Amino acid sequence: MRYRLILPIAVLLAALVAVPAAQAKVRVGLSEQNPAMFAQKNWSQLKLKRVRYILPWDFYKSAPQHAEVTAFMNAARAKRQDVLVTFSARRGCFVTKYSKKKACKAPSKKAYISAVKRFRKQFPYTRTFSPWNEVNHVSQPTYRHPKLAARYYLAMRKIC
Repeated sequence: MRYRLILPIAVLLAALVAVPAAQAKVRVGLSEQNPAMFAQKNWSQLKLKRVRYILPWDFYKSAPQHAEVTAFMNAARAKRQDVLVTFSARRGCFVTKYSKKKACKAPSKKAYISAVKRFRKQFPYTRTFSPWNEVNHVSQPTYRHPKLAARYYLAMRKIC
């Protein structure tokens, strides 16, 4: 009886020992929205090469938002950062639940493509993108709309 229990455990342990350790190349970065971070001593000491930046998909429609994006991207470039650019919902559309206002409606595929192309034209050196931030989170118009998230992914893939 003991051998029926011990033998499978021993085989499993032997298999685990025989498997070589994975040689993963871990990439570490930081998500931050404020370009002032790049001027801080603590940031320099981290010696990170990657940051994530989340911006509203329609950033170009508002002069202050456009200026914010430009300031962040310029500061990141000056510090030679690989920026993971992640598009997101319009600001102010989520407080305790996602707003049903017309202004908060998810962009059409055409509007999304236009926004990504505008971004790429202004920041052609950017190479790392995420089509949409947290597609399955209640704070996003893609929540419970996987086909919409897939359309954004396919559009991003085609553009980039």
